[in-house]
Amino acid sequence: MANIKRKTTKNAGGLLQFFVGIIGITIFAISVVGIKNECRELQKDIDIFAKNKSRIRNEIVVLEGKIRDLTRPDHISKIVGDKFGMYTPSPESLKVILKDNS
Repeated sequence: MANIKRKTTKNAGGLLQFFVGIIGITIFAISVVGIKNECRELQKDIDIFAKNKSRIRNEIVVLEGKIRDLTRPDHISKIVGDKFGMYTPSPESLKVILKDNS
């Protein structure tokens, strides 16, 4: 009878270790899958942000070009002439008279 109790105790201990091992492996596997999914989501976010960055850089280049076009002197003089009726006067000749006070 003593031998029977020892075998059931060994089997119960081994069975408990087996179930703890299975639960541990299952938790580890679920954690790995969860982390992998999180990495995929983060990579998608990174790709979206990279596309937005590229789009914004292109928009900045276009806006800088528009600024260059709008600040050109010929463009400004055209707008001033059309909206305000102003014009660039022609150069005048000046006479410089030097008097000698001696």
